[in-house]
Amino acid sequence: MEQRARGAPVAVSLAGQGKLADINVLDPSTAMELLRWRRLEVNKLAIDTTPLRVDLGEVALADFFARVVLSADGRLNLADLYRAEEARAPTSEGLPPPASENKAATAAAALPIRVGRISLAKGNINFTDLFIKPNYRANLTDLAGTIGPLKAGAPGEVKVNGAVDHSAPLAITGRLDPFGAALALDLEAHAKGIDMPTFSPYSGKYLGYAIDKGKLSVDLEYHIENGELRAENKIFLDQLTFGQKIESPDALAIPVTLAVALLKNARGEIDLRLPISGSLNDPEFRLGAVIIQVFVNLIVKAVTAPFALLGSLFGGGQDLSQVDFAAGTAALAPATEQRLEALAKALADRPGLKMDITGGADPEADAAALRRLALDRRLRALKLAEAAKKGQAGGSLSEVQLSAEDYATYLALAYRAQVPPAGAGT
Repeated sequence: MEQRARGAPVAVSLAGQGKLADINVLDPSTAMELLRWRRLEVNKLAIDTTPLRVDLGEVALADFFARVVLSADGRLNLADLYRAEEARAPTSEGLPPPASENKAATAAAALPIRVGRISLAKGNINFTDLFIKPNYRANLTDLAGTIGPLKAGAPGEVKVNGAVDHSAPLAITGRLDPFGAALALDLEAHAKGIDMPTFSPYSGKYLGYAIDKGKLSVDLEYHIENGELRAENKIFLDQLTFGQKIESPDALAIPVTLAVALLKNARGEIDLRLPISGSLNDPEFRLGAVIIQVFVNLIVKAVTAPFALLGSLFGGGQDLSQVDFAAGTAALAPATEQRLEALAKALADRPGLKMDITGGADPEADAAALRRLALDRRLRALKLAEAAKKGQAGGSLSEVQLSAEDYATYLALAYRAQVPPAGAGT
C-alpha cells in the first residue's frame, strides 16, 4: 500500500494466487442451496487500484452447482439476492455525487479486466420455474469446457459441452467479449433430443394442451454487436404429440392441432426457423417476449393463411391457395404447373391435411374466350377439309397451323357458310 501524495487517493496493488474450496452458499429466503463448488482456483492474481486494473491468470472451477429459481411472483432468486445486498449497503443520500459520476452515467467504458482462461468441469445448473403451474424444472448437467482468454476488445473463444438432464447433448461454441464498452458475442448453441413432455406446464398454459411425447432439438445462432442483436433459432420437433386438453385462461385462441398438422411432415417432424433481431439499448426490448411473438405469428399464419405457409415451405414463397387458367381453357401455364406440383408435394408430405377444391369462372371473359376458341376450331376444320379434298395428308385440328392469310381466307369461307349472300334461295 502506498500513498503517492498528500490528499491523493491511496494506491493499492495486490499480487498472488487464490483458492476457495468446499463452498456452499444458501438462499437466505428459503435456506436452500444456491451456489456450491468443490474447487475454485486462480493461479495468478494481480490487482491495481490506481488506475484500476484486474489481471487473472487461469481460473479453474470444478464440481460446481447453481440453483436458478423463478418465484411464483416472477422474480429470479439471484436478482433478489443482489437487491438484498444493495439494501444492506450504506446509502449516500444527502451527499454530493463524485465528480466522475456525471460522466459515468452518460458513456459506458470498457472494463480493465483480463482473464487468461476459465476452465469448467463437472458443472450443474438447476432451473426451477415456480411461476408456471404445475412447476417446471430442468437441469443443465455435466458442464465442462473453456472460456477465454477474455479482454476488452478481444473476444475470447467459448467451448462448453454438457447435457440437458444427463441425456440430451448440449454444445456452446463461439466468441465472447463481456468486458468491452458494450457486450459483444457470436455464439452457437446446439442441443439434441430433449424430452418434450417436460414442457407440458408451458404448453398447457399457453397452448391449452399437455404434451404426450416428442423430442426437441435446437440450433441457435446469436450475434450481438454495438447493442444490436441478430439471432437465428432453428427448432426441430420430432413426433410432437399433444395429450389432454387443459383449460387455461392464458391459452392462445387458435386451433393448435390444425397448426401442428400443417407444420408436421409425413415423418412426424416439424422444422421451424425463427429469426430474431432487435436493439438491446431499447428498454422495451425483451428477448423472450420477442421469441414468443415470432412463434405465435408463425402459428397464426399457419391457421389463417395455410396456403401461404405451404408456399413458403415448398413453393418458393408463392401463394398456393388458387390456380389460374387462361380464359376459356383448362390448359396450365408452366408456372402454374410448378405451383400445383409444389402443392402436391406439400400435401403428400402432410397426410393429415385434407383439401376442398372449388371451381370458379368469369362469365364474361370465359364466354368471349370460348367463342374465340370455337371460331378458331372452325377455321382449322375448314383448312383441314380443303387439304383432304386436294389429297393432302390429314391430321388433327391441333396440328393445323393458320397464318394471317389463312385466317382471313377461312374466316370469309366460314362467314359465307353461316350467312348466305343477299337474295340467295329466293
